[in-house]
Amino acid sequence: MMKYSSSKYLRRLILFSSILCSVPVLISGYFSYLKASDKIQEKVNEGNKQILTQTEMRVEQILKTVDTTITQFANSPIIGNSLQKNLTSEDFIIAGELSQRLHLLQASNLGLYDMYLINLNKEWGMNNSGMFRFNEVERTAHYVDYANEPRPSFWVKETTFPTDGNPDKEDHEYTINFVKKLPINTLNPTGLVIAEISGYKIKELVTGSSNLGQMMILDQDYRLLDYERDDGKFAQNLLTETIVGQLKQMSRESGYLDTYLESVGKVGITFRKSAYNGWIYLSIMKESDITKESKTIGWITMYTCLGITLLAFLFSVFGSTKMYIPIKRIYENLAGSLETEIPKSGKDEIQMIDEGLSRLLVTKSMMASQITVQMQSLKELFVLKLFQGALKPKEIAEKLASFGYPSSFDWLCVLNLQVDTIMNPRYKEEDRDLLMYAINNIVSDHIPQEYRLSPILYEQSQVTLVGGNQQSLEQFKTDIYTLVEDIQKAVEHYLELTVSIGISRPFHDFVHTPKAYQEGIEALKYRIQFGRGIILCFDDLTPVQTVRYLIPERIENELIDSIKGNEQEKAEELLHRFIVEVFKPEASNQDYQVHLVRLLMELIRLAEKGGESLQSLIGSETSLFDQLFSLHTIQDIEKWFANTLIPPIMAALQMQRELPYHTISDQIVHMIHDEYDLDLTLDLCASRLNLHPNYVGKVFLKETGSKFSDYLLQYRLKIAQKWLIDSDLKISEIADKLRYNNPQNFIRYFRKMVGITPGQFREQNK
Repeated sequence: MMKYSSSKYLRRLILFSSILCSVPVLISGYFSYLKASDKIQEKVNEGNKQILTQTEMRVEQILKTVDTTITQFANSPIIGNSLQKNLTSEDFIIAGELSQRLHLLQASNLGLYDMYLINLNKEWGMNNSGMFRFNEVERTAHYVDYANEPRPSFWVKETTFPTDGNPDKEDHEYTINFVKKLPINTLNPTGLVIAEISGYKIKELVTGSSNLGQMMILDQDYRLLDYERDDGKFAQNLLTETIVGQLKQMSRESGYLDTYLESVGKVGITFRKSAYNGWIYLSIMKESDITKESKTIGWITMYTCLGITLLAFLFSVFGSTKMYIPIKRIYENLAGSLETEIPKSGKDEIQMIDEGLSRLLVTKSMMASQITVQMQSLKELFVLKLFQGALKPKEIAEKLASFGYPSSFDWLCVLNLQVDTIMNPRYKEEDRDLLMYAINNIVSDHIPQEYRLSPILYEQSQVTLVGGNQQSLEQFKTDIYTLVEDIQKAVEHYLELTVSIGISRPFHDFVHTPKAYQEGIEALKYRIQFGRGIILCFDDLTPVQTVRYLIPERIENELIDSIKGNEQEKAEELLHRFIVEVFKPEASNQDYQVHLVRLLMELIRLAEKGGESLQSLIGSETSLFDQLFSLHTIQDIEKWFANTLIPPIMAALQMQRELPYHTISDQIVHMIHDEYDLDLTLDLCASRLNLHPNYVGKVFLKETGSKFSDYLLQYRLKIAQKWLIDSDLKISEIADKLRYNNPQNFIRYFRKMVGITPGQFREQNK
């Protein structure tokens, strides 16, 4: 008996159980840590974002209030009147009222540190300390710069100027100034109203806002306005690195970004841009501060996962041992029944059990597969014999019961489906069998098994016997037509093929199936009249009484004559007229078949007059009659005659007509190329061919486009050019060899044709 310690499968089971328990715990712990870290960071970012929003609201509440108050102050009539005057001691009433108004603004709860009214044209100003002239203060250049700003009002950071007469400002390093031009919204201001807010006032709003990082405010030009801590150098150093550049690239009004700063390392930046004045509110926090809490969570998660893993291992050992007992018994029983020793080839118990049972399972599977395949084949064979009429009524009833088909239906009909012309470029004609197999599967999927026998492929059709238990014949016909439409659409959707379907008359007994099959085939023959992609019910076809009529012999004769005369367009027009006449509504299937076969016979005889059979001309091994009867639409028939048959016949007849001319002209050209240095004439060449010179001259002109004499002179000119370049023959010798009467005639003709004399030609081509 095998001991537990020697069981390889038990060891694997313990190992697998341990991994199965521990891996999910470790993965869950890891992702929990990641999720917790993300949540902590999201909360920190969200907290900073809310703090930034609150800070922005507090700051802008003061700024907007100052803006509104200064605007009301600037719109008062006394301000407009004072800008028109050069105030002196005589205007003490106006000056006193202006001073009083400035003091009232400063005394409000807006936190204004000082107020200025500046008259640019008269070069005087007034603040809470009194009135002054431009030449008495150092700040005159700033007033001019303010006036040149394109904005009608704006906020700006400035260092303090205690010389303006306000000694209290000596304790403040900078102010935040609100500047509004006077008159309001003018392009050429004559005065300014300046409201100063102490930098300490803004710092009070920023300081103490958060303990999550360094908070600061930048103006619209990304210059530092204020910061949370007293360490202004630290804030400035942060801005001198990559933060400003990244903020300028941001198109969003608010957000969060990570970056690396050499002075502090990796930081997270929460920013928000004010829609009021374009100031940027920043919160910069070190990554170590952000992840401080998540690290603690990480350590707790790790210890928890290790503890759970240890417990899982102990549970795996105990549980695996209990689970292994039944396997051990099966293994020992199997080994005893086979009277074999337990092998020591490295296989475990499960593998040995598998080897013992696999043969039985494989055998069972093979038998089941064979039975399934044979059963399906038997069903299809039964249906095929049923369509062929090879079964007796008693055999039909027995087979229906043995194959699990319903023994009867209230209504039955046969569906015959055929593929119209394969026009899809993805398919070839040799793919037809595979396509029919695919169509057979589509039909099987669309018709429930309880309402049909097995669909089969029979001859060129996909055939299905369909039944139903509808209460009325009309309802059965409607359901069948709807079903056929769905099948037709499915074939077009999945295979991109157009199919036509013929439906037999409804019947009641399976015995009438062969007749119904023939009715479906007969219905499909009417595709030629109705076109592609039709659904034809045999019941709906009106019986056509055969009417004998003659196709106008003149059209057929003219068509043959146009083919003989190589008149392509006329032949196509006459062919179209012929097809229209053949397929008149009163014609029956037998009528148009007779006339089409008659035209095909005429074309076969015409091709044989050209020296070859029509089938060899089109390069097809399939019988021409089979090709004709495989066409199912008028358009396909006309296209077959126009594109497949008529052009090769025309080409063969034209080649037969031109062959003698080509032979004569080729022989004349050969004579010229061989005897150009002799006294060669057209009469001499014609006598050699036993033909009249006039006939030979006309044929040569038609085939070459040149007269005999012109062609001979042109060829001799080519030979002369070649000798002038490649030989040292004198011009007189060349003229003599080329049968010119004297060198002057040669030189004259050469100059006429080439444009230069032979001597000049030889010099140019040395």
